[in-house]
Amino acid sequence: MATMTSNSISRASVEKPIWEACDELRGALPADQALEAVLDVLLWARWVPASEGDLVGYFDSMRSLANANEWNSIQKAITERSAMSWPPGAATDRLGPESLERLRSTLLPVGRALNSGDRLQCKAVIEAISELKASDRHGGALECSASMGGFWEALLAIHPGAPVACLFPMGVAAAPFLGMDHGVLLSSANPSQAHWVLGLLRLYPQEVKLQSIADQDQWPVAIAAPPWGARMRELLIDDPWLPPSPLDCPSAIRDSEARRVFAAHQRCSGTTYALMSPGIGFRTSKDLEYFREELLKKNWLDAVISLPSGAHAGTNLEGLLLVLKQDRAAGAPIQMIAAHDLLTPTKARNTKQSWNPTGCKELAQLLNERGEGECARLIPAEELEANGFSFQVSRYFLTEEDRMLQRYLESRTTMHLGDLAEIKRPVASLGRQEDDGIEVREVTPGDIDDSGQLRQGSKQIRLPEAALAKGRQQLLEQGDVLLSIKGGLGRVAVVQDLQHPTVPGQAFCVVRLRPNAPLTPAALGQYLRSAVGQTLLNKAGQGTAVAFLPMGEVKSLPVVIPQPSELHRAETLEQECVALSLEVQELSRRLEQLSQQGWLEDIPPALLASAQGEAA
Repeated sequence: MATMTSNSISRASVEKPIWEACDELRGALPADQALEAVLDVLLWARWVPASEGDLVGYFDSMRSLANANEWNSIQKAITERSAMSWPPGAATDRLGPESLERLRSTLLPVGRALNSGDRLQCKAVIEAISELKASDRHGGALECSASMGGFWEALLAIHPGAPVACLFPMGVAAAPFLGMDHGVLLSSANPSQAHWVLGLLRLYPQEVKLQSIADQDQWPVAIAAPPWGARMRELLIDDPWLPPSPLDCPSAIRDSEARRVFAAHQRCSGTTYALMSPGIGFRTSKDLEYFREELLKKNWLDAVISLPSGAHAGTNLEGLLLVLKQDRAAGAPIQMIAAHDLLTPTKARNTKQSWNPTGCKELAQLLNERGEGECARLIPAEELEANGFSFQVSRYFLTEEDRMLQRYLESRTTMHLGDLAEIKRPVASLGRQEDDGIEVREVTPGDIDDSGQLRQGSKQIRLPEAALAKGRQQLLEQGDVLLSIKGGLGRVAVVQDLQHPTVPGQAFCVVRLRPNAPLTPAALGQYLRSAVGQTLLNKAGQGTAVAFLPMGEVKSLPVVIPQPSELHRAETLEQECVALSLEVQELSRRLEQLSQQGWLEDIPPALLASAQGEAA
């Protein structure tokens, strides 16, 4: 490997002239095409033979250009002298010779770095351009940040010299970070999109070995990174990024991400690194449950890694990396890794940031050695099956608080909430309104008072008579327990005697105790609001952008069965909480009145009354 010389340049120093070149193009090209034009100009500079001396003289000669024909003749001469030709992109074709000459002058330091033949300098240029592309919200599908590229480089170092199939847009975008150490297999079905990645690969001082995946029956290693969140009504049958069609995948798997990954690993003879959206690991749709179960039944699943924000350039969502292997030993454990502390500082997990290069190498070593530690566990397939084939990594790591809670629950008699009560979600038809419908009230989170009681729904809605008749069992009854399962998780209320017909909001589920339940609605509400109940609810929560509780988790929630003395205490506690809540409300009203009056002794009574009326 080449070493850094005194003349080497850093990524930051490369980014500056590239940004300046993009500014030069402002107005001439859309923002999303400026970087493509910069790449074209760098490629032409890259293939001017270094033996001709300093590029300054070459750039000076460009100043004599007078028209497009002269520019075309020079471009042709460059191509003829170069070992490899590079056709300009559509964006570059729109620029005149003077614009291109100014661009070359601005990019002179970058062109010198590329023509140095120093691998590290060329890599710095590739990292800089990739990072700018990833940070551009118009960057398109072929995005791979410098830190993510370093992650792939460290991970694939486990497979020295092996050709790597770079599959789907985000997988293809990783190719420029692998080109010097691996042969690269790409799809030739998307030439316009692949133009960008092929250009980056040609910035290296030596020719990168490129092959088409269409010519390969199998490949030893693959990066499968399909688009996240793609929703389609029809079953995905083929994909231009993974020829030939149709996809080799069971029709029972309907999710497009899962189908692409499953089909990709069918053609892999060794290891597939599948970068997926986090919801693939825990969503409870039948097809995804089948997908996860099949990975275990086929003995493909070797490791599951939860990744911090930054895995996908276009979102702040965390990532999920599945390591799939052919020919795993029967009964071999599955490695679970929570990579957040390895890759990012613990104080800034919620924001997208560059990943620690040392942490990337440590993660690769952890995978290679299949080690265990604070962030890694080896678990049997039976444990995954007992957890409903969930790939949510946090489920398999117990903190000291988790162990304490587990010991406490084991010391008490418990039952699943689903065995104690009937649990219902609001039907979708309750969200449809009509101007001439029947007026009912809908519960919002703000309707729950401090004591955990619901006395009325504040939102007035009008439902079609047919919808209300069909969903009449959805009307709340006294003694129902409301539990928020979407957004702000864990808000709990016991329904009191309601004056109006009331339905739950879409964020709630309704828990209606069975007649023989060994506890009262008040006792259940207090349990769910307690430190034990809230910890259980928070741990069961899933989701990234919007937290939610799957109904399966709600039904399997362990509920401590109260002793007779505890049931009596629940009644006393209910009365005490209601009294305190009323006292707090009165104090709040008094404080509001004092704030409105202030120190003004002569404030007009009508003005004061108006302000108090608005506050009420």
